[in-house]
Amino acid sequence: MSEEGAYMVFCMELYRREKNLTGKQVADLFSRYNVYDYIRKYFGAFHTMSEKLVFDDIDAYIARQGA
Repeated sequence: MSEEGAYMVFCMELYRREKNLTGKQVADLFSRYNVYDYIRKYFGAFHTMSEKLVFDDIDAYIARQGA
């Protein structure tokens, strides 16, 4: 698995844990709101942030997309 792929899994698990969701729920949510593309686009920046900042940023992004 690539470094980017492993980080994507990390972000999904982080979001799942913080929101108390299932893996399928997170995968569906990330697909629906293009979170995978968002993480890929800003991978370099995300990789330097704390878990809390990563979660907060992804959560805010999803909210901005209309969730």
